[in-house]
Amino acid sequence: MEHWLTIPDVEKQTRIPERTIRRYLTLHGHHVQTRKQGRSLLVSDQSVPVLIQIRDWYAAGWNAERVEEALSQSGLPVTVTIDGHESAMTVAEALQGLQTHVAAAMTAMAEEMAALRREVAATREENERLRSFLEERLEERDRQLMEALREIQERKSERKIPRWKFWSK
Repeated sequence: MEHWLTIPDVEKQTRIPERTIRRYLTLHGHHVQTRKQGRSLLVSDQSVPVLIQIRDWYAAGWNAERVEEALSQSGLPVTVTIDGHESAMTVAEALQGLQTHVAAAMTAMAEEMAALRREVAATREENERLRSFLEERLEERDRQLMEALREIQERKSERKIPRWKFWSK
């Protein structure tokens, strides 16, 4: 059964100063099982060996990046928080889950893009029909206007009275 320790309890058990433990948790806390209880941070007793290993690596002169790489490669469960829910899993499990999630998202995006392409093609087709219709209507209107202008000009020329007749009346 898992037992939870306060930071001072971990300090007594490991002889790692409290500030150092908190620094380790800040830098590498996703490799250590922790939970909040009120304002207190509790550490799983199963994570104490991880904190001791971290201390030993730093004592050997390792930097934070090298320690993080070693922790990631160790196969220790990593605490992953998704939408406020925490779960512990190894890096490989987390990557597999992420890969599955990304693949599903890409499939959904591909389907959405295909639907959008179909919609764009339909819109282009409709626009082309409307453009053809408008061109036909404009040509018909222009033809009717030209006919009406010719008729008006013909009527006008038929009614024209020569000047000399205009004065003779």
